[in-house]
Amino acid sequence: MANPEVPFGKLVSHVSHRWRSIALATPNLWTRIRYKELLYPAKTSTVEMVTTYLSRSQSAPLDIYVEARNMPLPSVMNQSISNHIGHFRRLELRIPYAVDDGKNLRQLFETAFQQAVPLLRSFRWVCVISQFPGPMFSCGAPNLTIVDLFGIPFDCIRDSCLPAFTSVTHLRLAGSELFNQHTIVDYRAFREVLMGFPALVHLELALFAMAPLEQISHIVLPTLQFLHVVGSSWSLNGIITNFRSVSLTSLSMSGWDYDFEGAILDPSNLVLSPFPSLRHLILQHGVSYAIREFTSLAKTFPNIDRLTCGVGPDHLAPTRGYGPTPEPQEDVEDIFNALIKAADDGAPWSALNTIAVSALSKPVNASVLCALVRRLRNARCPLRTLLIPTASVSREDMAELRKVIDVEDFQDGLPMLIKDMF
Repeated sequence: MANPEVPFGKLVSHVSHRWRSIALATPNLWTRIRYKELLYPAKTSTVEMVTTYLSRSQSAPLDIYVEARNMPLPSVMNQSISNHIGHFRRLELRIPYAVDDGKNLRQLFETAFQQAVPLLRSFRWVCVISQFPGPMFSCGAPNLTIVDLFGIPFDCIRDSCLPAFTSVTHLRLAGSELFNQHTIVDYRAFREVLMGFPALVHLELALFAMAPLEQISHIVLPTLQFLHVVGSSWSLNGIITNFRSVSLTSLSMSGWDYDFEGAILDPSNLVLSPFPSLRHLILQHGVSYAIREFTSLAKTFPNIDRLTCGVGPDHLAPTRGYGPTPEPQEDVEDIFNALIKAADDGAPWSALNTIAVSALSKPVNASVLCALVRRLRNARCPLRTLLIPTASVSREDMAELRKVIDVEDFQDGLPMLIKDMF
């Protein structure tokens, strides 16, 4: 009698064929595509894999990342993107224009960026370019809410991008400079760009610098609620002088230079707060240099009710390539002492009820900290809550602290930054 069992090899082949058929018939399995090619010429297998995934995705919403650092983007890749961009949900492009002859970028603009993108929600462009070959998303992007742009001149954004960006609520601009009076033309374009986002609630600026430009119309952003500025030492005066927002409630400033000489804030800017609704001030990366400005900051932003300080090894001041970064000197006691000094200088934060400190560089001395809390309250600061890493505080010290102030575990209270949305 013959053995009715199917041979193992045939069984495996049948199962593999079955699962392959299921996979090919399931578009959602092919919706996250990552193309990263650092070699020249591009590997044919890599390009074919991406185009195959795009084809198998059919009409399912797609998240696609494309990085081609040292080569032109292959034409077949451009064509495949053009064929499928209508169901892209997230698109990230990193293509350095300097090593591209421009042909393939023109193809993107003439084909892919002329298609309708009804599903696109997030778009990141990292490419230093002086001028776009044409308009971006000329058929509109009605659901586009998150945009991250690096290396694009402001006039280029204004002329080629703004019509498609009217629904954007979250914007990051990086890799540009507004440094002195010679940049007045760039400033006007910068102003027109920012004010061309009517729904903007979240703005991140990572500019090389932004100097204050007087006798120029303000940048008025009536819907803005959160502003994050990188390189604060060089840009803070420009922000205070040039920006106006009645709805801004949170301001995050990162990158306080340890080698910045003199006061960062110009006292002449402190006549009127540009953000009357501001309640939460976040200081990061070099807080020991930021706390020197507490008097000026308190005068500029008098209604702050929460102060968050990012300190410790993950919040070092930038060195700009000149030797090692100095060790952070700030601690929760230093922050309290700086606040007390500002109050003694006539600038108390009379609404400040919460202080958050991300790290402790030394063990908490509960008796000292309790005394500082009392001194700060006596200086017309109604402090009620301290947020610190509670795991770093002994049980005895915590018990003593909680007799004087509410102590909770640290939370920065920041909205998610755009870099974490991709």
